Amino acid sequence: MEYSDQPPEFDFTHGPTEAERRAPSVFRNAVSDALKRPTKGGRKVLAMFEAQNPNGLVARWQRENGDLPETGAIREATDFLKKYGGRNCVRSWPTVTDLNDAIGVLEAALGDEPTEVKDVHWSDDELKACLIAYLEMLGKEMSGIDYSKSETNQILRDGPLKDRSKSSVEYRMQNLSAFFQEQGLPTIDGYKPAGNVGPSVLERLIRLHVEIGQVDPSDFAPSVDERTTRERSSRLRKAVREHVPAGNANPSRTERFGSSYVRDPAVVAWVLEQANGKCELCDADAPFLTPIGEPFLEVHHVTYLGKNGPDTTSNAAALCPNCHRKCHNSEDPELVRLELVQRIPRLTDHGSVAGA
Repeated sequence: MEYSDQPPEFDFTHGPTEAERRAPSVFRNAVSDALKRPTKGGRKVLAMFEAQNPNGLVARWQRENGDLPETGAIREATDFLKKYGGRNCVRSWPTVTDLNDAIGVLEAALGDEPTEVKDVHWSDDELKACLIAYLEMLGKEMSGIDYSKSETNQILRDGPLKDRSKSSVEYRMQNLSAFFQEQGLPTIDGYKPAGNVGPSVLERLIRLHVEIGQVDPSDFAPSVDERTTRERSSRLRKAVREHVPAGNANPSRTERFGSSYVRDPAVVAWVLEQANGKCELCDADAPFLTPIGEPFLEVHHVTYLGKNGPDTTSNAAALCPNCHRKCHNSEDPELVRLELVQRIPRLTDHGSVAGA
C-alpha cells in the first residue's frame, strides 16, 4: 500500500460510510501517520477512529451483535480502544503491539481482512543501536560491573535515537528482554519482558543479531587483563562498528595484577574500527596482522587512567606500538597528548599528563 504524507482527514464523529471506511483516502492516511509519529498522534488517531467513528470497529460490532459482552476478548479489545481513543480517553498512546491485538480481535470477529500497524518506523539502525546497548548492559550485569540504565538511555537519545522519547527507548529495551527470553538467552534485571514482540520486528531482530555476529553478552564485560580485553574487543568489532559504546567515566582500579584498571572491550573495539588499520598519530599502516588477520594497533588512553582519564571513546586513540611508546616515554608526553587531541576530532581534552 502507498502511504500519503498528509495527516488523517476524516471526522471522528461523522466519518465516511461503511463502504468507504477502508478506502485508501481514509485508512491509508491514518496508517501513514501512525508509522511516522510512533510516540504521538498516529496510534491515537487509529484508536479514535475505531472507538468513536460510527463506522469504526466498535460501532460496527455493536450494530451486528448488540450489547458488548461483560468479559472476554471482545470486551477487552473494545475497552482498550475506548481507553485510548474514546471521548474521555487517557492522555497517553497505545503501543503498536497492543493496538494491533485489539484491532485484530474485532476484525476477526467481523470477518474483515486484517490490517496491521507495522513497526517499520523503527529503522534497522535504531534497532541495532538498542540491541548493542542491551548486550553491553547485560554483559556488565552478568559480570557484576556497575552500569546505569538511565545513562545508557540518554546516550542513545543523544545519538542514534535522537528522535525517540525516554519512555519509548525504555519500552524497546523491554521488547528486547522478550526477544532474548524467546531465544533462550539471559535478560537484564529491571527490564520486564514487554508482551510479545511483533513478528516483523522479531524477524528483523534475529537478522540484526546475526549481522553483529551473535556476540556473547559476556564479551562486553570490562576486564583488567590486557589479553582478555583484546580477545573480547576482536569479537566485538563487527557489533560496535556503528555504535559508540558508553565506556566508563570512572574506571575501577584493581591490585590483583599489580596496579591496573578495568578496561571496556567495546571501547577498544570501536576505536580500532574507527582507525581502520592506520595509526591515528602518524597515519602509518599497522606494522603487522594478528593471527586472525586484523591490523595490530594498540588503544591508548590519551589522558592516562591513572590521571583520572575516562575509559571512553573520547579519550582513546589507536596507535602503532612506536607511537604508543612515544606517548609514555618521550621527552614531553604532554606535547604528544595535545597533538592527539588536536588531530582526532572525537577526542575531548580530559586533562594533562604532565608529571606522570
